[in-house]
Amino acid sequence: MISNIEAQQFSLIFMGKNNTYVKNLLPKDRPEAGQKIKTSITNNEGKVDKDLLARHLDGEFGVGICPVTNEGLVRFSVLDIDYYGNKLKKVLYFIREYPLPLIPFRSKSGGLHLYLFFKKAVSARSARETLNLISYYFSLETIYGKGKVEVFPKQDKAEGFGSAITLPYFNAEETYTYMTDLDGNPIEFKEALSYIPKHFTTLEEVKEALNKLPYND
Repeated sequence: MISNIEAQQFSLIFMGKNNTYVKNLLPKDRPEAGQKIKTSITNNEGKVDKDLLARHLDGEFGVGICPVTNEGLVRFSVLDIDYYGNKLKKVLYFIREYPLPLIPFRSKSGGLHLYLFFKKAVSARSARETLNLISYYFSLETIYGKGKVEVFPKQDKAEGFGSAITLPYFNAEETYTYMTDLDGNPIEFKEALSYIPKHFTTLEEVKEALNKLPYND
């Protein structure tokens, strides 16, 4: 069982739209990489808090949230790479080599979710523009294929339910949606809770890292 303190820590890391969420009846057994899981998915109105996220972490059901608040701000953004082969190591190499403040997680189907976590909330538009720059500079669509790289947030403001992304660490003690190190190895939940807040960033820090790239004019 995940403790109340751990659920609270998790809720402070993954802050987004706080009055709607997606409920996803994910399987507890790990699917094969690349297997698109057919599950029951419903949009729900209700408070997104530590109690809801504890149910996600305990494996009762998966929770997805829209990163955008009702004010059009985000505390995290995500590059979603829908690819399942050895080429995933290439983007991990980029993060290590340059270095970029992206934190990788295994997606539920075996791809990668690359997160930026911000020290202070930033506009959804500026977060999306920054991720699009990263994707452009590293030719991610060329490497992984057109349409294989998505950016969250998708909206400037969260109208209705918005576009949600499933949070990591579903069924946290035996999860298959874990944070990875830069060799692709899984990071346990408690270690991730400690690591992530130490690596919050700012848009300025990300742009500074991009400006140091050897092929940036």
